[in-house]
Amino acid sequence: MSKLEQSAHTRISASVWLRRSRGDQAKRAVAGLRELRRRYYRSDAALSRALGWTPDTVAAWLSRSVVRPRVERREQVRRLLTLCKGAAEWVATRCSSASGRLSPNRNL
Repeated sequence: MSKLEQSAHTRISASVWLRRSRGDQAKRAVAGLRELRRRYYRSDAALSRALGWTPDTVAAWLSRSVVRPRVERREQVRRLLTLCKGAAEWVATRCSSASGRLSPNRNL
């Protein structure tokens, strides 16, 4: 294989990898949005307000009709999901540690 053919093959392989990578990122972003809706938000409207999106955009994502989401939107979903998971973990630990505080204190 000549250098020119190797270079062309490398470029094609890189572009295929990049497309697959983008597809995986899009799938993860859509899955993240579905998890946000299922675990942390009661309605599509509340989720759209949290993200600053229109309800139609959220509906399109939830129906998985989005093939190539914008990078900014993927990042927004990732950040909000990380925030919600962290907040849920914090609340869970605070509630479990507060259970001892709810018992009667005989020193009072």
